[in-house]
Amino acid sequence: HIYKAVEMLVVALGCKAYVLLVDDKADEAEPHASRALMFAEQIFPPDDVRLFKSIRQLANIKSGQDKLVDAQKYFKRAFDIVFQGHGPAHQETSQVTDELVNVLIRLNKFEEAEKLVRKCHEAALKSGLD
Repeated sequence: HIYKAVEMLVVALGCKAYVLLVDDKADEAEPHASRALMFAEQIFPPDDVRLFKSIRQLANIKSGQDKLVDAQKYFKRAFDIVFQGHGPAHQETSQVTDELVNVLIRLNKFEEAEKLVRKCHEAALKSGLD
């Protein structure tokens, strides 16, 4: 029962962070998103896809604050989890890939962005998806 309660707390904190982020209050959203991720990390294994949304949300907040190095770190972690868990053609993989590529471009890391896109494309081709 404790895991369900913590999971509900993660969702509630995530929702609060989302509302603040949509209202252009990234600085106010960050503590809620950080707490949501902290609690999620306590109940889920490190590579569990259920961590994805909390990590991605914190990445989006960091991106909105122009903390691009931090955003890259969180987007990369979210990408690794969802790519491994859902594969290259999943909608969430596509979304976080786009977000990570955008941050890499903003950081002038064009080669790294291209490498990521190629990795996804090649994995999709290998899976028979195009």
